[in-house]
Amino acid sequence: MTPAPARRLAAWLMLALATVALITGTCAVWARRQVLDPDRWAGTSSRLLADPTISRALGTFAADELFRAADVTPLVGDGQVTAQLRHAAIRLVTEQLRTGPVRNAWREANRAAASQLVALLDGGGTVLRARNGEVTLDLGPVVSDLDRTLVGQLAGALLPSAERQRLVDAASQDAGRFVILRSDQLPRIQHAARAIRGLAIALPALALALALLALAIAPGWRRSVIVRIGWCALAAGVILLLGRWLLREPIVDQLVSDRAFRPAGEAAWSIATDELRTLAIAIGAAGAVTGAVAWLAGLGRRLTAVRRRRGRRGRGPAATARRR
Repeated sequence: MTPAPARRLAAWLMLALATVALITGTCAVWARRQVLDPDRWAGTSSRLLADPTISRALGTFAADELFRAADVTPLVGDGQVTAQLRHAAIRLVTEQLRTGPVRNAWREANRAAASQLVALLDGGGTVLRARNGEVTLDLGPVVSDLDRTLVGQLAGALLPSAERQRLVDAASQDAGRFVILRSDQLPRIQHAARAIRGLAIALPALALALALLALAIAPGWRRSVIVRIGWCALAAGVILLLGRWLLREPIVDQLVSDRAFRPAGEAAWSIATDELRTLAIAIGAAGAVTGAVAWLAGLGRRLTAVRRRRGRRGRGPAATARRR
């Protein structure tokens, strides 16, 4: 059956809109899981810390911040010794970041931070407060023990007890207090969080509804529509993977100003978007299988029809005369 031009156009338009909805909906699902799910974020944070490039960068940053806050040079009186002390500090902090207790503390600190952030976006949160026009996340009780353990072991290996206490006190100032956004940004961020939650449900449902509607208006040529549904899903998966690859460099450039930390930024992007990659591969693979199976089924029917027509021609008058 040959489809009417209007129906064919409507079906292809629906499939195009379904592809757009699938792509944006997949991004919304990933953002909801990654940002608005404390347990998933805690798992991601553990993977971030387990990455050698990231743990090395964190060790360097922590040691630099410690030396900046405590001003170690007057304690040792020698810039060369201070540089040696810094390198030793980076090594010790990096080693500590790889230990089980620190990883557990890191995971729980990130889980608590994510929980409080979600509470903030939902309009509450007991440890969130406005300070000087900024919204801060106060996780001091959670992370101060981690800081004291790291700094205590680091300084205990390198300095006498008096100087060690000074480093511990310096590292403990404002421990666990992070400015996450300005108070005037909070309404927009809350609206964005609500939009992500809604779109993560509405857009995949819309994509499915449009695909089913395209099938409903295609009597007699539904197999062709199914083939195109599969190809559209495959295209959506490819576009998601391509977008993840293309966005890596500009986003890392925007977030990481120090070129020395760029490899850690790229590793963090890969880990943070790994679930998006998984979703894209699953969607693309499902689309490829669906399209290929439907196309092969149609090809099989066409080949069968060709054989039947040849068989009927072979049973025509000429074939009857030959048999006589």
